[in-house]
Formats: sequence, structure tokens, C-alpha cells
Amino acid sequence: MIGTLSLIAKNKYLRNLILSEKESTDGIYSGYKDGSDFKNNDFLQKNPDAFRIEMNYDDLEMANGLGSKDVIHKIGHFYFRVQNLPSEENSELSSIFLLAMAFSEDLKKKGAFKKINSIFRRIKETSN
Repeated sequence: MIGTLSLIAKNKYLRNLILSEKESTDGIYSGYKDGSDFKNNDFLQKNPDAFRIEMNYDDLEMANGLGSKDVIHKIGHFYFRVQNLPSEENSELSSIFLLAMAFSEDLKKKGAFKKINSIFRRIKETSN
């Protein structure tokens, strides 16, 4: 993730898009910076241009979904987007970055989701 964010920061076009993100002046909510989550977050108030990362998880069936063994071939994908970019950029598939992949059953059996949730809770607590 750090490598991808570094490349985004070095790209003049994307960097300018991120730095040009503004709060609305007409009272109409048009972006994240207009909402209370942004305005009530001390870290974001001190660092308004910090990368805001949206992380997602999804399963993908790698075999014939109609077959009898369809569950054993599911692959879990973790991916992220940079929320600072305008919606026109974030609606492009090229703005979704793969972070990790693993067998879905392994993630469930080994308690990976609990560990991931605890990491995100700690990150959220330290940023508030």
C-alpha cells in the first residue's frame, strides 16, 4: 500500500487533484470535507490533505459456481481506494488497488477477520 500511495503522491496530476479538494462554500454537501466526520476529526483538521483510505473485502469464486465444490475455491480479495480523489477518478477501475489475496476458508478458520478488525480499531483510535 505504501508503494502505491507513494506513486500516487509523485504523480503530478493525481497530487494536484488531491490538493485541490475543497470544502463547499455554498452550504451544499458535495464531498467528504463537507461532512461532520471530517470536521470532527482532530487528525484530519490538522492534516486536511492526508490520504483517506477506503478498504474493502470481497470473495471471488475461481471455479464453476454451478459445481458441487464451489465453496473451496473462493479467494478473498482486499483492496483499497484513495477517497481524496474526485468521484470521476474513483469511479474508474484503475483507481481500485489490490492489497492482498487469500483463500476465504483460511481467513475464516485462522481468525484473520478478527485480527484485521482489531488492527483497524487501533488505527481509528489513534487517529481520533
